[in-house]
Amino acid sequence: MASEIEFCKVTVLTEEEAALCGDLFDDNGGDTDGEEYICEDGEAPEGLGKTVSGYKVTDYTGAYVGVGSREFCGWSSRGVAYTTDKDIAFAIRAEEEIQESN
Repeated sequence: MASEIEFCKVTVLTEEEAALCGDLFDDNGGDTDGEEYICEDGEAPEGLGKTVSGYKVTDYTGAYVGVGSREFCGWSSRGVAYTTDKDIAFAIRAEEEIQESN
């Protein structure tokens, strides 16, 4: 199934704020992919993070490693990744499509 990109509101959190979110950033017992703590708006506890415009990439498997890119957060267990950068959203989708075709 091909990954889709959806423009949406996301919440960007600091590492300290993410630590207050319980298991929100748990990916089946491991850390989420990427260096940022980004989730869909409404998932984080109220009052934490900053809501901004971003992108949701569906059917995420973890194929994108984001070398040189810190601005994404992906859950392979949930099949979703979030970013605030359009170019990164397209790079994630492209990598997922390459993996799917192999």
